[in-house]
Amino acid sequence: MIDPEESSRYERFRLLLVSEAKCEEVGHAYFIAKKFYPEKTGDEICEVVMDALLELLDEDLILFYRAGPDTGYHLELSEVEPRAREEIAAVLKQCTWVDPPDQILFFLETEKGVAHLGNLPPGAVPRLADML
Repeated sequence: MIDPEESSRYERFRLLLVSEAKCEEVGHAYFIAKKFYPEKTGDEICEVVMDALLELLDEDLILFYRAGPDTGYHLELSEVEPRAREEIAAVLKQCTWVDPPDQILFFLETEKGVAHLGNLPPGAVPRLADML
């Protein structure tokens, strides 16, 4: 049986990932997870990040793209070429990887993700700054 409290916590983690999806490297998701779930092991962090990011991708709340460091942090949604789910799943399953410097994997909120966050009541999305 799924613990309702843990399920609610996981949903807040997912919301935090969407809210942080502003042209961020995928490694940022692991940093967020370590702050959000300090009690989890490295393997558990990898699993929760992979599950959450793939779910958010499947729900069209975020997308993934590759770019170099000079442009990747500053692209608009209309400027990126979304990567295939299969590629993303394979990368996330590895949990540790080194991207070529000109092909860093980033994630970004979609229009649907922005709208989803905008429909939530104030305070529904945790703030990363509060965890630091």
